[in-house]
Amino acid sequence: MGGAPSHILGESLIQGGADVVNNPDWFKKKEVTHVVSICDMSPRHELKGKIHLDVDDVMTTDLFQYFEQTTNFIHKARSEGGRVYVHCAAGTAQFL
Repeated sequence: MGGAPSHILGESLIQGGADVVNNPDWFKKKEVTHVVSICDMSPRHELKGKIHLDVDDVMTTDLFQYFEQTTNFIHKARSEGGRVYVHCAAGTAQFL
């Protein structure tokens, strides 16, 4: 499931799939402190913060309603020196 995680904004914002969500060692190695989960899976281990959007990981899912909440969460985490992992199930981004 998913591809290798990709750095979006330097080291502070990473995007990927759910294949690493329940691997606390990966989060520790990458120094990830916060997570935005956009699928039915979310890390079970302790983090400084997380948002879990339990929605279908399909192109037709309307994520617009969550943009303000997730953008504010990511901005706050990064402003405080945190690293954020944003993931869906597959870890791929498709643009129309």
